[in-house]
Formats: sequence, C-alpha cells, structure tokens
Amino acid sequence: MMSHIVHPWTLPELADSLHLHPVSLIKFFHNATGQTPMKYLTSRRAGYAATLLLTSGKTVNEIGIIVGWPEPKHFARAFKRNFGCSATEYWLKMKQL
Repeated sequence: MMSHIVHPWTLPELADSLHLHPVSLIKFFHNATGQTPMKYLTSRRAGYAATLLLTSGKTVNEIGIIVGWPEPKHFARAFKRNFGCSATEYWLKMKQL
C-alpha cells in the first residue's frame, strides 16, 4: 500500500490483494497499527503531504495529486482532519519555527 500511496485504494481491493476478507484485514491491521487500513493510509498521505509542503516548493494542489488526493477539496478536508489546520496554515506555522 505504501509503495503505491497514490493508488486510489479501496478496502475490498486491498483485502483482495492480500487474499483476505475485508473484515479480517481490518482486524489484523488494527491489531498491528491501532488504525484501520484506510485511516492509516490517510494519515500516511497527510504526513507525506506535510513533508512535501516544507521541502518541495510545489503548490498545495500539486502536492495533493502527488500524495493521492487529486481532488483539492478532498485533500483539504483530509489534511485538516489530520493536522487541525489547512495545508497553507500548516506551511505558514512550520516556516515560522
């Protein structure tokens, strides 16, 4: 999953790729990480986006596409859910440190 972070993963597709039932995958994954597979993917994408915001010089929209959120509104919501602020606010806060 992480080697193809941009791929629009679905739970059934991920479970199928591992030859597991989706419910079994959720249980195994939650036991190992404390998160569901999709929440884990979302948090990793947000973390990758945060790193790119500070190091790449790319626009917020470009970064959304790079990390697998080509729809700007979806990227904005997911980023804010993970960091409590917009990507631009995050960038401004981190640049001041």
